[in-house]
Amino acid sequence: MTLPALKSVELSQRLRSFEAHHGALLAEVLHELAQEVAREPRNLIASTTYDNALVLAGKASEARAEAARGFGLWRSLPAVSPEISLNLAAGLGDAGLVAQAKQVLASLDERALGELDAARIEIAAQLAVRHGELEWFAVRCPDHPMLEFLTKHELVEGWQARQSAIEAFLGARVASFGASIVQIDGVHDRLALYYWTDADSYEALDRLQEGLLDVVDDVPGGSSHLIGRVVFTVYGPEIPLEELRA
Repeated sequence: MTLPALKSVELSQRLRSFEAHHGALLAEVLHELAQEVAREPRNLIASTTYDNALVLAGKASEARAEAARGFGLWRSLPAVSPEISLNLAAGLGDAGLVAQAKQVLASLDERALGELDAARIEIAAQLAVRHGELEWFAVRCPDHPMLEFLTKHELVEGWQARQSAIEAFLGARVASFGASIVQIDGVHDRLALYYWTDADSYEALDRLQEGLLDVVDDVPGGSSHLIGRVVFTVYGPEIPLEELRA
């Protein structure tokens, strides 16, 4: 491993320790990573780490461009470790580059991943829920809790159309996405969908949230059957470099 790659690993470890109030520290790491990527444009570790930092900062368009560049680099390399491939797949999923993310995940299907297999399944699950790729995911992991939730509550039909409409409205602004099943009072459960965006003010955030809900309402079939079952929430950056404006 080259010295620049080791530097990327060090910066990646720093990123994992950051919390929402560490915007100033993230700005420093972004600057270092931008320099490293410029010095070592074929360093895939640096690329995926830089992409991760851009995602955390809510730099949606920049992160999308870096994820696409990383995919091109991945295709040109003779061998890539499973861990780096998974990092790339996660970044491609956040960037909305579905076909590319699926290609990277497929390259790992015949490899022994050990403890990394859980990460592979989780990345695929997030991709499937966000983009409605439920049939594709069902082949890979038919008993996944999110699929069971959607089937149990009769939400599979129309899911892809709704998610495609959301992506058409919001996708370009999304830096990262998360979906999880939330237990309510230990009895009822909900599927929570979180969209972290490049919104830099609370006014912009409100517009995106209202627009998303309007899209959900306008999809054929409406949204009444989602009430109490699915929650859509739009946020600004996971770690804003500056405080959101009023």
